[in-house]
Amino acid sequence: MIGGNCFPVAPQHEYIFTLNDVATVSNFAKANGLAGVHYWSLERDNDCPPGAANWKCNTYGVAGLYGFTKKFLTYFQ
Repeated sequence: MIGGNCFPVAPQHEYIFTLNDVATVSNFAKANGLAGVHYWSLERDNDCPPGAANWKCNTYGVAGLYGFTKKFLTYFQ
């Protein structure tokens, strides 16, 4: 899920899918011939302050409106 996620990677640490992670996922998909890349969820592709995962925004805070979508598109156009 883009931005902040509600499951911990290590005790007391939330995982945040960042714009840098878009490159990792996109490069893997292209290198391995995946038919597509999908993410949850488009309505979360807007900023709100960092914090707990939120259904209506990404809690990443620095991607901008549709920032994840725009970044993914740079790899697949």
